[in-house]
Amino acid sequence: MIAVDFDGVVTSPHALKSQEFQIRGYDISEQQTDRNYCLNVRNIEKADYEAVSHAVNVARLDQVPIRNKAAAGLQQLVDEGLYPVLVTSRHDEEIPPMLRYVRKHRLPVSEYLNTGRDPKIDAAKTLGARIIVDDSLSKLERFLEEEDGEWTLIFFQNKANSYVESVPERVHVVDGWDALVTCILQES
Repeated sequence: MIAVDFDGVVTSPHALKSQEFQIRGYDISEQQTDRNYCLNVRNIEKADYEAVSHAVNVARLDQVPIRNKAAAGLQQLVDEGLYPVLVTSRHDEEIPPMLRYVRKHRLPVSEYLNTGRDPKIDAAKTLGARIIVDDSLSKLERFLEEEDGEWTLIFFQNKANSYVESVPERVHVVDGWDALVTCILQES
């Protein structure tokens, strides 16, 4: 079982998030749209950040590009007998647009798990996932704090997390879906 984050790993929402921030009067580039960066470095109000995310996740999700080779990469994992599950942190009203997106792009996943605002580590335990893919380093670092977990942690690099300079030794770093699939196949 592989837990694959949706936003930022399967999709590339950064340009639209930047546009939504600009509509609200913030000068935020695509490279600055990461949640932790917005809240902790740029000191954007949490309500404003969530309003931008909601706008992209609901009203504009159909405009969000799918990452290059994401669908093919997911299919390759399925063909290898692996079971990727989309794991996302969304409000309930954001789920139907995500499912439409999955159907539109014919993503070969038969299951998803919405954590709401609960930690993804709980979702991974529920799923029995051993490989965790996320573009949020802080979410992956929570797995490192668990003493009983034997997870393979994969940090998916993208525009919004390019500010990350160092990654814990136990975390694999990949740039793109080809590298992600290779890493998963080596670790499974």
